[in-house]
Amino acid sequence: MKSFFITIFCIINLGLVRAQDKAYITVYAPVLAPNDTLELYMQDERIGEAVLNPSKLITAHNNAGYFHFVISDLVKPNWIGVNISFQKSSATPMPYLMHDFLMEAGDSVSIHLSPRMGKYRSLQEGYDGDIPIIMEGWDAEFSGRGAAKYQVLWDKKRLCETQSKEAILGSLEKNNPLNILYMWNIINQKAMAKLDETRAELSPLAYMLLKAQIKGEFGLKSGRSIDGLLYAAKDKNWKAQVKEELNKFITSREAEVVRFSDDYADAPKYVDYLAQYTWVALLNTTQSRDVELWYSFTKDLLRDSKVRDRVLATLLKERFQFKSSHKLLNDALSIVRDSLAYSHISLLRNALKGEKAFAFSLPDVEGKYHKMEDFKGKVVFMDFWFASCTPCRQYMLNVVGPVKKHFKNNPDVVFITVSIDKKEVFSKMLKQAEFLPEGGVHLYTDNQYTSHPIITHYQIMSYPYPLLVGKDGRLINEKATLSSQEELISAIEAGLRK
Repeated sequence: MKSFFITIFCIINLGLVRAQDKAYITVYAPVLAPNDTLELYMQDERIGEAVLNPSKLITAHNNAGYFHFVISDLVKPNWIGVNISFQKSSATPMPYLMHDFLMEAGDSVSIHLSPRMGKYRSLQEGYDGDIPIIMEGWDAEFSGRGAAKYQVLWDKKRLCETQSKEAILGSLEKNNPLNILYMWNIINQKAMAKLDETRAELSPLAYMLLKAQIKGEFGLKSGRSIDGLLYAAKDKNWKAQVKEELNKFITSREAEVVRFSDDYADAPKYVDYLAQYTWVALLNTTQSRDVELWYSFTKDLLRDSKVRDRVLATLLKERFQFKSSHKLLNDALSIVRDSLAYSHISLLRNALKGEKAFAFSLPDVEGKYHKMEDFKGKVVFMDFWFASCTPCRQYMLNVVGPVKKHFKNNPDVVFITVSIDKKEVFSKMLKQAEFLPEGGVHLYTDNQYTSHPIITHYQIMSYPYPLLVGKDGRLINEKATLSSQEELISAIEAGLRK
């Protein structure tokens, strides 16, 4: 009899464990079309931009306006995004209805999404079944177990929307160049206040992660604002004000940066913020923008930890393409112990001179796939771009186009452009874009945007992103050495001589 009760006890507890590792999310959005699909992206950890990290994808079809997600085997909290599978605005992809929301095992959340009056699309225009209302045109109501987390992050999102930011800026002194920085500080305070109001409804782990994520997001925005202001400041008085704000930013966070919790490694925005902090701290002491110096400065400033490993991976992902170095990469790989950070740093080797080029298979607008092996024995220039990227257009107009004409009679030189836009946008740009080099091979990432394997292989973080591949199929030059007509011509001629 005793063994019977033990068995029943174990079965009951096993059932509880199984129930506790699940989460349920139901989205009610009656405005969406009957054939719409919602996608739920999940990441339990990541470094840098979500799209450059592996994710789990769950889809839900429209069932009378309801979209049901059942998530099993949820071992730890996940950062999630919800989007319509073809979400876009003015032909520019706008993927997320919700982005970087926190989901825990045991959540059973109902989300009611509805369109609202807004700057981008009015309630009267509604939803036409093809171009939905974008992120700032939605209202959301949350209920159920775990809903408080979602409400906090939704409120934070609303604080960052255009109307809210314009209201804050309108309340500040006019024409003050520091207003953007003051605005982020005000929004940070409001977001933190909303978080503290709901602390009793949150698990200790959720509160800690949300606090780190919110602090990280606005610390990152403030740090980037200071960096931009430092770069743009010409007037002496303006520059002095920016330097004063930089000193405040550094000194007010010194103790926090030294004493960070390693649990914060699972709040990706906090890791991004620490990377930005070390960047502006370096500018404050040396006024140098050298990548190797930034790496060494960060390595010495932060204590050896999982967080430091991810910060080092973050800064290398952001800047390594501008100053590639085998020595720097090997040093990072020798000291980093966090497996996620190590995997990200390892990928950076793929963009080093002498490495074998990615064996891509990419379509053109007609649906024909082109492969790297098709260009064997030729020098291949590749440039990655997207429609709304102004520097991409300038680079193609001022550098790629003229160099393409320079080699127009040489069949051993191929020029390839790779758009990360969706096919509709790519097709439209081919008809309108005078900046695209005439006679080039124009491809796109097969509706996979920045999730395409070629983008993750090279860890492309900024655009334009040029690469040069030699006749042997290996990289000749990194991005930083292809920025001018002279450099690109010289690199191609060197490749032809080999």
